[in-house]
Amino acid sequence: MTCNKYLNSTLKNSVLISFLLLILGSLVSCIKEPEDNVYADDFDREAMLKNIASEYIIPGYNSYVTEVDSLEGALLRFNSSPTLATVQELRDQYIVTLKSWQTVSFLDFGPANVVALVAQTNTYPVDTTLIQTNITQGGYSLAAGNQYVAKGWQSLDYLLFKESDLQGCLDYLNSDPNIVVYIADVIDDIQLNTRYVINSWSTYKTEFIDNNLSNATGSSVSELMNAVIQSYEIYTRKGKIGLPAGVFNGFSQQPMPANAEGYFMEDKLDLARQNVSYLKRFLNGMNYEGTTDGLGLLDYGDYVEATIDGDRLSQVINSQLDVIMNISETNGLSWAEMVVQDPVTSQAIYTEYQKLIPYLKVDLTSALGVIVTYQDNDGD
Repeated sequence: MTCNKYLNSTLKNSVLISFLLLILGSLVSCIKEPEDNVYADDFDREAMLKNIASEYIIPGYNSYVTEVDSLEGALLRFNSSPTLATVQELRDQYIVTLKSWQTVSFLDFGPANVVALVAQTNTYPVDTTLIQTNITQGGYSLAAGNQYVAKGWQSLDYLLFKESDLQGCLDYLNSDPNIVVYIADVIDDIQLNTRYVINSWSTYKTEFIDNNLSNATGSSVSELMNAVIQSYEIYTRKGKIGLPAGVFNGFSQQPMPANAEGYFMEDKLDLARQNVSYLKRFLNGMNYEGTTDGLGLLDYGDYVEATIDGDRLSQVINSQLDVIMNISETNGLSWAEMVVQDPVTSQAIYTEYQKLIPYLKVDLTSALGVIVTYQDNDGD
């Protein structure tokens, strides 16, 4: 009896242990390793990054710095012969160069992020009092953080267009030689920062292309997408459109026309249209000149079959970009004038810019497994 009891007990224990081991094994097999935001697919990320770097980013920066150099040349010609003709040339080249900036301003990552290129190049509204103090007193260092509001393209907008007519501009520039000196210093500062970015890309390009194993935070795809989307959301939708229109002006929603980009040159949203036009070119993987089509972020979206309500996400994004460019018309008014004289239309324009945000920031990032790493408190 004792032996039988022992055998029965041993058998029962063996069965129980085997059962428990089976359950434990099942549980272990169900546990997955944490993905750490690693999104794997067979899309040729290396080819896409190579296309973006070689065909858009580097040619874009080179084209931009060429225009900056041309502006420096126009200033030298004015300084040698200050006439209405050379003032006109200086103003015209300034506008060309500012438009060229719009084509690369959204590439705010890598070397551009190191030198805070956007903040150093195009902060607005500018502090006109500080600009005048710098001109009068001298001794300024444009590299200092407190000088961001007194330099860059918008400081030249003030100095070249504060007097609306050519004769007034000529008289102002001739009134104090330090004004032209200051303009030259601003251009030199822009050249210095831009050339740093261009020179850095000669070595950063390889690192950028090779960092393609996943779309995890820190990868080139992640860095690129976060920079481009943040630029559109904060600097284009909000900075160029929403702030002047008063969208972010608390409960009052009163327009803030002095916050408009190109305020003194009376920009008619030409700068915003230029920015969005080249953003579309970039997203579609086209080269900087827009003559050839390669792999871009929207091609990646097509590869993973990203859709919205049955439509390809790339088509939805491209359609909205077209809407934005078509609606950005001010009926002959400057944007600063329009936000005051026609606030309803101004708000409608902002609404179309806003519609693009969730397509980029939510739908495209989700489709590609990219985590948004920047924060903006305005909502999506």
